[in-house]
Amino acid sequence: MTSGRPSATLNPEQCAQVWSKAVPSGEYLSEANAAPYIKFKQTDGPDQDGKISKSEFEDACAKGLVKFTDR
Repeated sequence: MTSGRPSATLNPEQCAQVWSKAVPSGEYLSEANAAPYIKFKQTDGPDQDGKISKSEFEDACAKGLVKFTDR
């Protein structure tokens, strides 16, 4: 994923794997932990609350904004 362009769309299983790695607590993804997976500002939904919920993350997956990584 470069220059804010979408990458390949992840399937639901891949999206869940990335979410589990990015957010072990299962609550929210903070901007500090987002860099390996997403472009934070593009993913923090209309509420712009400074954290990414699981539903915002899943929306980003569907748009190709989440990078699959095995980190």
